[in-house]
Amino acid sequence: MSILQNDANFDFSDVYWANATGGENIIINQGGTDSGKTYAILQILIIIAISTIAPKEDPVITIVAESMTNIRKGAYRTFAGIFAKYEYLTGFISSWNETNKTVTFKSGWIIEFCSYENEQQAKQGKRQYLFINEAQSLIWPIFWQLSKRTRIRTFIDYNPTAPFWAHEKINRYRSFLK
Repeated sequence: MSILQNDANFDFSDVYWANATGGENIIINQGGTDSGKTYAILQILIIIAISTIAPKEDPVITIVAESMTNIRKGAYRTFAGIFAKYEYLTGFISSWNETNKTVTFKSGWIIEFCSYENEQQAKQGKRQYLFINEAQSLIWPIFWQLSKRTRIRTFIDYNPTAPFWAHEKINRYRSFLK
């Protein structure tokens, strides 16, 4: 158990546990606004970054949205909110670059917040974990390039407003959380 999992003040939802115990390479989270998808996935990624030693090669956790505006107003704001609520977590950070939206942990992990304009950009860089926030806004070729350069696990979340590539290309093969 990690430090956060032993923290009585750190809330773990059913969505958190479903993601934390999912055994698939791609974990899909479908749910409405404020269903806790993004928060739960960020909790998992923070726990990884503070409680495990990063691998020497590509010690990166990448969090992606369709644009940097969406990152700042969505996943990054939620991520920063977790650190504001649980201030002791900042003790696990060695640097936080607001400009580049990267956080380096004492464990060696780097969490980066990114967006990609095209498939070619998505071919740059490898990582251990990937989180696609609001995946319905991202095109399949970008997702595909990012996912195939991810070594351990990919998480995606989205609101079920209309079918898109996750329904057509992934759902029948992967975990599906509601």
